[in-house]
Amino acid sequence: MSAYLSSVRPRFHGWTATQWFCLIAGGLLVVRGASVLLMGESFGTPGEGWHAAFHLASGLVLVIASRNASVAYPVVAAFAFVYGLVAVAGTIDGHDAFGVVPIDTRDNVIHFAYVAFALGTLAADRRERLAAGAA
Repeated sequence: MSAYLSSVRPRFHGWTATQWFCLIAGGLLVVRGASVLLMGESFGTPGEGWHAAFHLASGLVLVIASRNASVAYPVVAAFAFVYGLVAVAGTIDGHDAFGVVPIDTRDNVIHFAYVAFALGTLAADRRERLAAGAA
């Protein structure tokens, strides 16, 4: 068992905070989006199908970006910006974002939480980069 673990560990050794965010948040979004789409949600306007497709697409982008530290940082920044826009739009309208993605209070809380975690991860990654440059 320890031989297996030692062969797996180097793959994740040295990962940045943004890479971990991409892997974990992206994985959660892929599972959420895929599970809702498998339930056969509507793609009317606004429709839960569009919401699930948005989660699935953003999750896939994050998971793919997790493989490279230089790609993960700007992808997390873009993710925070886009999810911030969706959260603000959902809060202002109260029912949907941009007339396409239905949003309720629970969704707004989750979207703002994703943005907060993304911004915290960006700050931690930046602090790590500055510390590595000063060393």
